Amino acid sequence: MKKIITGLKAVSIIVFAFGIYLIVTHYYNGNNSELTSAPAVPAMSSADEEENADLIKRGKELMIHTDTELPENVGNTMSCISCHASGEEAGSINSLNLIGVSKTYPQFNVRDGKIVSLDERINGCFVRSMNGKPLPEDSTELKAMVAYIDFISKNVPEKVKERDWALQKLEGDLPEPNIEEGEKLFNTACISCHATDAASENGLAVWGDDSYNDGAGMNRIRTIGAFIKNDMPKAQMGNIKPGSLTTEQAVNLAAYINSHDRPFFKDKHKDYPGGQIPDDLMYEVDSMKDIKNKDNEK
Repeated sequence: MKKIITGLKAVSIIVFAFGIYLIVTHYYNGNNSELTSAPAVPAMSSADEEENADLIKRGKELMIHTDTELPENVGNTMSCISCHASGEEAGSINSLNLIGVSKTYPQFNVRDGKIVSLDERINGCFVRSMNGKPLPEDSTELKAMVAYIDFISKNVPEKVKERDWALQKLEGDLPEPNIEEGEKLFNTACISCHATDAASENGLAVWGDDSYNDGAGMNRIRTIGAFIKNDMPKAQMGNIKPGSLTTEQAVNLAAYINSHDRPFFKDKHKDYPGGQIPDDLMYEVDSMKDIKNKDNEK
């Protein structure tokens, strides 16, 4: 009997130790389902303690005033904060925050069909969302933006690959977009900020020359729809309260906004070279032709 009890104790210890091992490895391998809220963002006042303090501070300035600080690289009036929450305000699960982004790169980018660095991803925003030109790879400005993102990601554990606290795309089957309903809703909940002269002046234009081009992520229903549903309007507009929009309303608004003219991105036909084409893509790519040709050959 003593041998059985001793054996059971040994088994219990082994099972307990294995359980602890699974928990630890689960967390540090970046599969930690418990980490659903962003760790606290360091206060900018603490940036002075960093060796690259000046670079971090410069990076934040560039994030906020991208169009005026980098006029040669920005082709519209948008800045990084037009879409992304920044600094101490960046922790909301409803925002396109950048906390922890630097921990997830390099990563495979389906749109590019290759592994990209954080530098390359930032430059992707310059040529698409800001309809401009990429920053030189060795530029102080690019290093500063990376330094700032590293700084606000400082408290995120290494190897975390899933940022559950950041806004995700709309998933599942989407309702059929109704542009007319989207227009009505836009005139109620959005027009006061996004359809005035001030919209262009403040990086809030959602169509036209001062907005993102047609190769940007926001030109996809699932991306802009999630942003609208979770982060708009910022304050109550008419009878629409922040966070009250349904998926159907968000999709209608997204379709209406993206039905307008915007700058043309000449290289978008090269996107998704591997053929993993999203169902909400608004333009044709070369790999679509390859898929059609293969289907015709069958």
